Amino acid sequence: MPRKRQPVRLAPAAVYGERQALQQQQQAAPMGDVDAQRQQQFKTMTTGQPAPSYSVFAPTQRPGEPITAGTNVGPGLGGPPAPSVGNDPLLLAQEMYRILPHPELLRLLRSLGAQ
Repeated sequence: MPRKRQPVRLAPAAVYGERQALQQQQQAAPMGDVDAQRQQQFKTMTTGQPAPSYSVFAPTQRPGEPITAGTNVGPGLGGPPAPSVGNDPLLLAQEMYRILPHPELLRLLRSLGAQ
């Protein structure tokens, strides 16, 4: 039994000649049709439950939570804390040298009195 194919869809406001090129591309490589049952299977593949549908225009469901929550930037609960060297130039130079062992950083460390 041949598989059903999605219909060719044309852009309504395409540039001259572009519409025909898009139609030819779609006809050369037609996409298979996705029935409702397969769409539901796709939604439940990872969670076992149908994926909720949200509107990007709906009001927030977390009005008290800052938009930066979950990041290491701005207010809100962040991810794991970034390593801190404080305001100590020696600790900062040592950490920089650990990441990038450059001769100039070594010279800086020696001038700061590091062993």
